[in-house]
Amino acid sequence: MSTHHTIARDRILKRRIMRRVYLIAGIRLLLHPVTVKTMLVAFFFWHSTRYVSYAHVIANAPSLLDIESNVRFFTGALAHTATITLYLYLAIMSLGLWIVLDMARHKRAWI
Repeated sequence: MSTHHTIARDRILKRRIMRRVYLIAGIRLLLHPVTVKTMLVAFFFWHSTRYVSYAHVIANAPSLLDIESNVRFFTGALAHTATITLYLYLAIMSLGLWIVLDMARHKRAWI
């Protein structure tokens, strides 16, 4: 009886410990720097949809093969946009570059 009770108690203890281990592993994964930066990029992009209709931008954009027209179109679009949109794009591009640099610096973690 005592052996059975000890085994059951050990199983319960093991379950409780493993729950904590899995919780800590999940928190570490969620708080990974690249994950946090990616979530920030997604948040800034989502927030930019309040100011920019990407469907309309794509519909009005010239052909992808016409590079000169694309450069004029997008520089004109950026020149006539709200300041908050420029800050959001700056944040998105900065975080994107930071993510790429982190991934390049820690190559073995991404292979």
